[in-house]
Formats: sequence, C-alpha cells, structure tokens
Amino acid sequence: MMNNPFSERRLGRMFTQRGLSDLAIDVRPLIVADVGAARQMMRLDQLARETLAAGVIDPSKTQRWEASLMRASDLGAFFASVNVVLVSGLLPPRQCETIGGQAHE
Repeated sequence: MMNNPFSERRLGRMFTQRGLSDLAIDVRPLIVADVGAARQMMRLDQLARETLAAGVIDPSKTQRWEASLMRASDLGAFFASVNVVLVSGLLPPRQCETIGGQAHE
C-alpha cells in the first residue's frame, strides 16, 4: 500500500501536464481496527526490521512496541488510520476517443 507514500503529491501536476481538467482531490481516512491488517498494509514488521538493522531503535523497544500492539488488539482497542488520496480529472474529448487505440466516449 505504501510503496511510494509521496506519489500523491505529484498526481495533480502529472494530471495537468497530460491535459486533464476539472481536477478533484479527495482525501479519505481509512480506519483499521485489525492489527494483522495494519501490520500488512502499513508494513509494520518490515519497518521494525529496517529500524533495527539501521540502529534507529534497540530490540527491547521494538519488542515493547510489538507487545503494545498485541495488547491493544487483545483488548479490542487497536486503532490505526491511513489517509487515502484520490485524484481524478477529465480528459479532453480528443484524448478520450483514442485511449488504448480504442474509441471511447
């Protein structure tokens, strides 16, 4: 999900450069209450491994952090939030007709 967490910052410019108009940007929060889903979506385990390997955090702090995630989950109190950024725009009519070599309306 977060291969490039900064990509949305370029979408507006990219859309405009390609001739799209009527740009709309919508930010929607995604609430995650399942620790397993959050660990996978946010790559928390990978983050923990990388910070340990880089010496940013020591193993005991990582273990306490992971234990706190599981404790919150066991209590039904785990909560995470991710912002999903949606950008849309309209192609000029001449471009709409030739996308992918097929006519479009």
